[in-house]
Amino acid sequence: MPRFVKIGVLAMLLLQAYSQQTTTTTTSTSTTTTRPSTMTTTGSSTTTTISPSTTASTTITTSTLTITTTRPTTTTTVRNTSPSAAQLWDITFYYNWWFGTHAFCADSACVTAIQANGIGYDMVFGKGTLGKAVSESAIGAVRASCTSGSQNLRNLGFTKSGGKYLHNLDGTGLKQGWVSTVGGSCGATVPIRRWNSRFTDDMMYAVDLEWNTWYRGMGQDGGQPVFYLWK
Repeated sequence: MPRFVKIGVLAMLLLQAYSQQTTTTTTSTSTTTTRPSTMTTTGSSTTTTISPSTTASTTITTSTLTITTTRPTTTTTVRNTSPSAAQLWDITFYYNWWFGTHAFCADSACVTAIQANGIGYDMVFGKGTLGKAVSESAIGAVRASCTSGSQNLRNLGFTKSGGKYLHNLDGTGLKQGWVSTVGGSCGATVPIRRWNSRFTDDMMYAVDLEWNTWYRGMGQDGGQPVFYLWK
């Protein structure tokens, strides 16, 4: 057989063998997984779809806690109580007709002292009441009952200077009890001022002496009260 015929026969056999081959089909299965978010994969492309399956709603409630602390209340009662009649005594002035001077006393011990210091004080016709002061023995009780006004109370005293007696507020000399330096404190409302005598070596204490020729125009301290007494 010629050579080209062999080649043709061989080609036909190869073509017949090729046509009898079994066709194989491969099926690719795509896997879909579903979760709160679903991802779908197809072939070489990937599509992601976010589809929340559940919508969560969270409510936060804030509470305010109020703490109230109660402590015992301490009340201090501030009083401006007037002394009782039993807690007051009279301050009496005595006049010496011979020398034209005055002395002041609230008890018998003081009277004895002024008589020793100067003969001539009239114990009957030359005396009068200047006002009332808290007695020496009553000051503790008055302070307790008059808690606010008692801070203005002072111990009145008199000392002799030449022929006259001069006051002080620290209880020096002849004690006269307790007076107020502020009008109205513990009920003390009688203002006491002082005047020099125009004619003698005297210092007189009173509410007003401008009516008296011996003292008119001789007021001291700018006419301001030097202490206050009770009626």
